[in-house]
Amino acid sequence: MICRKLRLSEGDRFLDIGCGWGGLLRHAAKHYGVTALGITLSPSQAEEARAWLQADGLSDRARVEIVDYQDLEG
Repeated sequence: MICRKLRLSEGDRFLDIGCGWGGLLRHAAKHYGVTALGITLSPSQAEEARAWLQADGLSDRARVEIVDYQDLEG
């Protein structure tokens, strides 16, 4: 529902702040074709999310970083 409300479409860029385990990030990349970045402060969540992205074959268009949203650059 979130992806539909955002009207995501292939080629869009998607930022998921506080992505947790990466569920929304994966869904957006897989079903809407977006280029996605998820950020989290949790190393264990980032590791798990990266593993799921790799397993789903989405690592080429979605990634997860451990960073505070206040430290993001353009």
